[in-house]
Amino acid sequence: MIENLRKKLPKELVEAYDTISSLRKSQDEWRYVFMNDEEYKEIKDVERAAQIYWTEMLSRVHIIVLISFFKTIRWMESLDDTSKNYYGFCASLRGLIESCGDTFYTLRYVPLTLATDYMVIKEQIDKQSIIITDHDKLETELLHYIQATKLTSSQKEIYPENFNAKQIIEYLKAIADEDDDNLLNLYSYLCGITHPASEANQLFLFLYQGETIVCNDSMQMEEKLIDNLIEANADTLVKMYRAYMNNIISILLLLNEFGLENLVLTISFEDQFKNTDIWQKIKEFMNKSKINYQNAMKTGEYK
Repeated sequence: MIENLRKKLPKELVEAYDTISSLRKSQDEWRYVFMNDEEYKEIKDVERAAQIYWTEMLSRVHIIVLISFFKTIRWMESLDDTSKNYYGFCASLRGLIESCGDTFYTLRYVPLTLATDYMVIKEQIDKQSIIITDHDKLETELLHYIQATKLTSSQKEIYPENFNAKQIIEYLKAIADEDDDNLLNLYSYLCGITHPASEANQLFLFLYQGETIVCNDSMQMEEKLIDNLIEANADTLVKMYRAYMNNIISILLLLNEFGLENLVLTISFEDQFKNTDIWQKIKEFMNKSKINYQNAMKTGEYK
């Protein structure tokens, strides 16, 4: 629950929180079964191998969406828990921005990637296709989200490059408005509060009439600073959250189209979202995928 901040946060963030909360309440857990590599290599039936490949690929996309959702909702609840503690609030807001940026960076191309190859993927899942495909780039991106961490120099020599986490600025630049540095500036400010820096001292340290004063009571000031921080950055946070949610919702609704029962999630505003330009673009790519697939059936070559 985010009752402390419900009336202070931008409406769009509150609505996003409620949407994610409804998904979290819909069931306690989601379970997936993945075939081990050795067993997979032994499969002689190419159609069966393709079915497993794409079912597991889409399952991994689904996993990342859910993980991201639940991380995001916990960061928002942490914001609420620290609504009177400026340091805690800034640390939580920084965590929320990083989490949204990380997910968006990984999944930003997934909707159009899946929509472009929608028909051939679906046919492989249904074991109806004579055309077999894979997708190395998508595999790499998904592994990066799940596995990436800061590697030491010696570890970099052992593990693939995509196992090494990128600088946070790369994630943020992906989700930030290209013509607007406000998100990057906000993030820089939050780092100044959460890291040992002069900004972090200014709640308690003052100069007044020639005296240097350290004051231990900052509670009223902290609440006011939080209100001001939300108000000053409301538009920036809405833009970030809109990009994040539009990407995630697009993926969830697209996953529903493949007919894999354990990946289907109900979105309350599905009909409304499917009237947006975003979904119409995805639908356009899906329709093109059907034409491309039909042409490939005639020519024997899938492009």
